[in-house]
Amino acid sequence: MNYWTQDPNESLKYRQTITGDTVSSATWSISPVGPTVGAPTNASTTSTVLVSGVSDNVLYTLTAKITGASGQIKEGAAKIQGQQSHE
Repeated sequence: MNYWTQDPNESLKYRQTITGDTVSSATWSISPVGPTVGAPTNASTTSTVLVSGVSDNVLYTLTAKITGASGQIKEGAAKIQGQQSHE
C-alpha cells in the first residue's frame, strides 16, 4: 500500500493501473468521509482522480476498484495523511 502526505490546501491526483487490460469503469472512495474525490478520468490502463479538502492530522484510506474491458477486476488502496505544510 502506498503512503502519501497531502497539505489541506492542496488538490492532488492519484492513480491506479490495471495490467494487461483497458479500463472499462472505475469506482473511487475515501474513508473517513470528508475530502472531495473528483470524477475518475479513465485512459487506457489508468484511472486517475483528484482529491482535495483533507484535514490536518487525519489519516485517510483512498480505495479504487477498476473493472477492465475483459472483466478483470483490480482493487487498490493508498493511505493519505493530511499534514499542514510549514513553509
